[in-house]
Amino acid sequence: MQGPDKTSIYFHRKYLEELTGNRGVVMWFWIRVDDPAVVPRVVQAIDAKFENSAYSTRSMTEKQFQVQFMEMMGNVRLFMRIIGLAILFTIILIASNAISMSVRERATEVAVLRALGFSKPAVAALLGGEIAAISYGGALLGAGGAFLIYNVAGFDGGGWLQNFTVPADGALLAAGAATIITICGFVPVAFAVRRSIVDGLRRVA
Repeated sequence: MQGPDKTSIYFHRKYLEELTGNRGVVMWFWIRVDDPAVVPRVVQAIDAKFENSAYSTRSMTEKQFQVQFMEMMGNVRLFMRIIGLAILFTIILIASNAISMSVRERATEVAVLRALGFSKPAVAALLGGEIAAISYGGALLGAGGAFLIYNVAGFDGGGWLQNFTVPADGALLAAGAATIITICGFVPVAFAVRRSIVDGLRRVA
């Protein structure tokens, strides 16, 4: 980064205490332990020590603190799922439309294959197999990539996606989307193979 950091501000804590009138009052303490296995015991020991004092404590791990902070913003997980479903539905519509346009634009290729002696089922199988390969390949790449990023690599978006994982039913959603796209693609394929060879060859430049 070049130049001064304009994303942070530093000031003496004494000025804040004078402004709020809470001299010597600290809201948060961060404690580092050598072994993560002792964290539960440390948390219990701290809370037990200050249980009957005027300033009782509520200790928790850093991950729990971040999760609690995210819960203040609402049900982020449900919000993300709704957005994901909306995006998935939009992708299905866009992909189905793109596949349909691609098949319609290849009417000349279908006619040439038919003129060379390929039967209607054979041409339909070729086009349908291509559509299925693209649809299921994309679903596998997307769902598998998300699983590797969130479940395996543990990506948390800098703390904003704590405990965010791809559920098992995510694979079912991806497979269902690919199936819908494939079925939608077979509709223009059926019209393409039923078109007469002469009509298809008329489009040859």
